[in-house]
Amino acid sequence: PWTIDVVCIAGGTVLHRAAGAGRDNFVTQILALRPEMISVVDDFGWNALMSAVSGGHQSVAERLLAIKPDLIFQVSTRGARCRTALHVAVEDCSACPQFVAKLWRMNPQALTLPDSESKTPFYYAVCLEKEELVELFQWSLSFDDIVTLLKDVSYEERFRLVMEQQCELLFE
Repeated sequence: PWTIDVVCIAGGTVLHRAAGAGRDNFVTQILALRPEMISVVDDFGWNALMSAVSGGHQSVAERLLAIKPDLIFQVSTRGARCRTALHVAVEDCSACPQFVAKLWRMNPQALTLPDSESKTPFYYAVCLEKEELVELFQWSLSFDDIVTLLKDVSYEERFRLVMEQQCELLFE
């Protein structure tokens, strides 16, 4: 089938489109025919994993990670924003916190990796008020890390999180 090799808008492949649409069966079929497509990035530096995560399709993302776990380490370096799959998952309103945690455990360095706007996944979790993620992430960060990562967040909001963390430690 020659159409599998068609490049879509912005350099994406049929695999990018299938992953972004959550079409698990198509993803499986495409990879059976062209396994090398899993490594292709589009003009924005996104791989199929980022497309699946952006679309909120956890099962497709997990399938891609099972085939090629190092997709998690890819950083999009072109386009408007430099991000990882963790950045994309934290910003996605439909991303399950457990899945975000899995992505984070697979690539813990991404938590403090700034995108091209100098914002980290932790920053986005705070600003988007994703309390479950903030609670999860903050335990792996020092007080100084939190202050640095949230330098653009208001004083009250930034230190409320830190104080809650310290209170929990006191009452353990």
